[in-house]
Amino acid sequence: MKTIQELIYIEETGWALVTEWINDATNQVEILPKNDKEADNVLYQTQVSTRSPMGAIIYETGGLLIDHSWIRILGSGNQKLDRT
Repeated sequence: MKTIQELIYIEETGWALVTEWINDATNQVEILPKNDKEADNVLYQTQVSTRSPMGAIIYETGGLLIDHSWIRILGSGNQKLDRT
């Protein structure tokens, strides 16, 4: 398995692409604050780097709630979305 240091990319992050999608969205998107204590662990367990949108969402957010929570995308966890 890759180490957490190998999974985190500071300069080439997928978060830029995700924020473009959010800014272009026609439905409401709520970005939940990330769980700082769990972000590293969840990213390590999934083994997806932050270069990808999935890894960036895991590492940068507690999750995304789209269209008034009809669609939920899991991140590092949050009180509103207590799953990873």
